[in-house]
Amino acid sequence: MPEIIMVRHGEASENFRTSIDPGLSELGREQAIAVSAQLVRLRDFELFSSPLKRARETAAPLEAAWRRQATIEPRVSELPSEGVGMDDRGEWLARVMTGNWPEVGLRQAEWRSQLIECLLSANTPRIYFSHFIAINVAAGLATGDDRVICVRPKNTSVFRFSNDGGELRILARGEELAED
Repeated sequence: MPEIIMVRHGEASENFRTSIDPGLSELGREQAIAVSAQLVRLRDFELFSSPLKRARETAAPLEAAWRRQATIEPRVSELPSEGVGMDDRGEWLARVMTGNWPEVGLRQAEWRSQLIECLLSANTPRIYFSHFIAINVAAGLATGDDRVICVRPKNTSVFRFSNDGGELRILARGEELAED
């Protein structure tokens, strides 16, 4: 029953409305160092990261401590928003986040299916540096919740799951943002 840890990236230097792939802010870099210190003892875990800068930069302190690179895993990337203009991204994302998975677009549903396949095929202990909605996919799968947003992970929040024969279970929820 391999353990799967999903870590939300540190605070980004820009938001979803202003940048497609921002790196970390100064606070985000501090958060990355802190979460690395929390995870460094888990050396038997394989290390994976979304290809996006903020996730890669969050993984960097742990990569340095372990002296190995994270494997880039595109399936744990952010919810795809191809075709949505920068001016419309915030409104689009707000609309998606208030819905349920059966209501999202075809590309987003495909991304979700690929992410679920990635998590359920894990047969070794793994740490994934990932994103807010990707962690929601995992939490929703584990709890049977079809809402796009069922948890609100803070930056560098650590969510622990187990893959129990192709069934994802939550072992521990990470810190969450307060409700708006």
